[in-house]
Amino acid sequence: MVRRFGALNARIALSMQDEIVQLEEELDVIDETLSQKEINRMINNGSFRKDPWEERRILVKEKIPEALTRYSKFTA
Repeated sequence: MVRRFGALNARIALSMQDEIVQLEEELDVIDETLSQKEINRMINNGSFRKDPWEERRILVKEKIPEALTRYSKFTA
């Protein structure tokens, strides 16, 4: 007989979801800040290539995709 560790797997999945939500919240704060009128005049929020905010680039191109990929593989 092989244990499936259902409760433990559920906890890990919930932990991974929480990590993704935290990254999403970080991105939302950055987007909200950069959407303010005073700042928006200097920033082109419609361009990934010319995004001057390295933190947002790292979230969108590295951290969030990695977390989503790990979560998708785990839950597949």
